[in-house]
Amino acid sequence: MPRKNEKKLTLTVTITGATDGDIEYAISEVNRLVGEGYTSGHSRNDTGSYQFDVAEAA
Repeated sequence: MPRKNEKKLTLTVTITGATDGDIEYAISEVNRLVGEGYTSGHSRNDTGSYQFDVAEAA
């Protein structure tokens, strides 16, 4: 839970995939990229895609 003066963030993610493995891979990639400090990103291949955006919550 954020402390009084800490900002709150919202993560919006859209993932598509042909298999459960495609979805799992996209989730791990988004997690890795957000962990590395990226605030947005996207990728796609023949079987799936993802896009994400981290923003300050209203």
